[in-house]
Amino acid sequence: MTRTPGSVLAGLAALLLAALPVPSGLAQGAADSSLLAWVDAFGAATEGHLAAAGPGSVALTVAAGRGVDERKATQVVAPHFTARLRSGGRSVSRESGGITLTLTLSIEGDRVWAVGMLQGGALVAPVAIAQAWPVDRELETVLGARSVRAGQGRWTMDRLGTLPAGVLALALTDLDADGGDDLVVLSVEGVRTLAWNELEGRPVPLGGPFPLDPRPWPRVPLGWMAVDGGTVRLATTAGHRLTLDPRTGRTRPGSDAVPLAQSADPSRDGWVDAEWGGRTADVNVTEPLPGMPRAVRDLARWPGRDDTWLWVDAEGLLGGFGADGAAGFAASPVGDRILLDDLDGDGAPELITTGRSGPGEPDRVRILGVDPSLRSLPVVFDGPLGGGVMALAVGDLDFDGRRELLVVEQTDGDAVLWLVARRR
Repeated sequence: MTRTPGSVLAGLAALLLAALPVPSGLAQGAADSSLLAWVDAFGAATEGHLAAAGPGSVALTVAAGRGVDERKATQVVAPHFTARLRSGGRSVSRESGGITLTLTLSIEGDRVWAVGMLQGGALVAPVAIAQAWPVDRELETVLGARSVRAGQGRWTMDRLGTLPAGVLALALTDLDADGGDDLVVLSVEGVRTLAWNELEGRPVPLGGPFPLDPRPWPRVPLGWMAVDGGTVRLATTAGHRLTLDPRTGRTRPGSDAVPLAQSADPSRDGWVDAEWGGRTADVNVTEPLPGMPRAVRDLARWPGRDDTWLWVDAEGLLGGFGADGAAGFAASPVGDRILLDDLDGDGAPELITTGRSGPGEPDRVRILGVDPSLRSLPVVFDGPLGGGVMALAVGDLDFDGRRELLVVEQTDGDAVLWLVARRR
């Protein structure tokens, strides 16, 4: 369900609310501006009501609501709304006149909202006009000062945009041979690819969605995906077992094994085979190490080593087997997915986990320090989220040779894509 700015709309309950549908997915193309697209959509929703109001100048007032900086609303964003009204043939002023438009801007979850009240002229009653748009890095930067997240320290966490709901897994690989990684997204509707746009600092649609074979999904659909050379191996709890070429969408049957993604390591395969234990989150490791449970939900191997592993067991507890034997840290509840990758460029990996939250509950993403002995796991980053984390992936997106973490959060509306990176 799409969230609305309740504090703004409460006083407009008796008015006519003219709202355009919220676009789904990554709504704008590579060359478009999210801000201008949002302003244009609001202008289009306003034109008919302005025509009904009759001729005359419009007195425009722009105010900041929740999550929006007042100075940015009046000095940066307001001129764009003014220009859009003038492009429709209306003169605009700040002085009160026969027609007034009072506009409030706010950020609500994964949407920005422009909520305006138009009155005067030939209108028999005030008219409320609302237009939402998916939040991305551009809109978040233009509208408000990003709050520092608890435990952020030397890390940044930026919102990049939105994806269609139903994301199951995410993988990063270079699809266009430009030296930077692109996105491969597995969802209930199939597989789509997105290319990283360096100029805009966000991914833009590249290919797909490539549909999967129609199959009945279980109540809680799950998916796994791992890069295997130029292809990706994927499996779902609906019974899909495929190898897919993400450039063309062509598929061929895969094995019954579940691909568990591993940290980038050119000396080893990018996946570990495990067998299905049923239509649940649990899979069975084909050849578990001493001390490793056969049934796990996820598994990560230390890059370059075969004696150090971390896993999430069937009970959702984090465990491990290190260079000195069993892990020395106390088993703790985590989410179903973990990653082990070098995010700070020091040559040693960090452990990435999520919280143990239920469907629809707030989640969090944590980056933990770890060494091959697995003695302790100090928290170096803790980013709380309002929705649940559906997928994690690590890769080099911005061509700087350093790896970044991508997080897919499912909100009440679309899935939100976040970028977590070490500060320069």
